[in-house]
Amino acid sequence: MATVNKLEMAFGTQLDGTYKITIYEAKTTLTGEDVVDVMEEIIRTNIFAGTGGDLVSIKGANLITVTPLDLTPAA
Repeated sequence: MATVNKLEMAFGTQLDGTYKITIYEAKTTLTGEDVVDVMEEIIRTNIFAGTGGDLVSIKGANLITVTPLDLTPAA
């Protein structure tokens, strides 16, 4: 099975919570600077609303590669 790349971005909220955004099929050529720029833009434009209040800080970001494993018995 093919590997799947996803970008997980974690933000701090007004009420000291964490708000996560996951982007599937993320490019492996992303740089830390690219991701920080986008996260800062998300915070600046305030385009997401959550129960924890506005997004106010960057907590972190990870590019994760997943290799699915089919556990279905062969027919």
